[in-house]
Amino acid sequence: SIVAGDTATLDVLVASDSSDTLDIFLAEFQITPLSGDLDGLSFSQAQDYNYLNDSRYVFQGVSGAYRRWQSTGHNEPGAVAANQLSYSVADFTDDGTNLPLRGNSVPVTLSTTPFLLARLVVETTAGRSGNYRLDLSSDTAYTDFVDGGSMSLAFDSIPLNIVVTSSLSSVPEPPVFYC
Repeated sequence: SIVAGDTATLDVLVASDSSDTLDIFLAEFQITPLSGDLDGLSFSQAQDYNYLNDSRYVFQGVSGAYRRWQSTGHNEPGAVAANQLSYSVADFTDDGTNLPLRGNSVPVTLSTTPFLLARLVVETTAGRSGNYRLDLSSDTAYTDFVDGGSMSLAFDSIPLNIVVTSSLSSVPEPPVFYC
């Protein structure tokens, strides 16, 4: 649960049940109101991109988005939609050569141990409550995981149900997406 009027940070994890490699990803997250107020939960316009340098981040040390963000001071890797019910984030591996253009790719091997894929900041509206689902878009134009051979990986996502209440009752588990 999240208390109405508060902000919450959710870590999104990625894992694989085989030895898939990941070189590029584009992920569109969507909030779907299930019941209650339609405007009770949204993505914050103020997303925190410091997770790009987190030791648990899937592309830590080889993140092209991190290199661009640090070298330019802008070019954030994500964008919140105008209605704040969808948020897209992307990254690719980069060995750091040929800045500010993309250098050589360095695909990362996924495992059953989850990696941090993204950190989402959501906010609630004071006085509003309801039940909401947070999930990945299934449209491959907006969500795609690409391996080291430039092939799209099949993936399953586990949606997160979020309850916005007037008082805190529990902390949600982070969503996990499996490739």
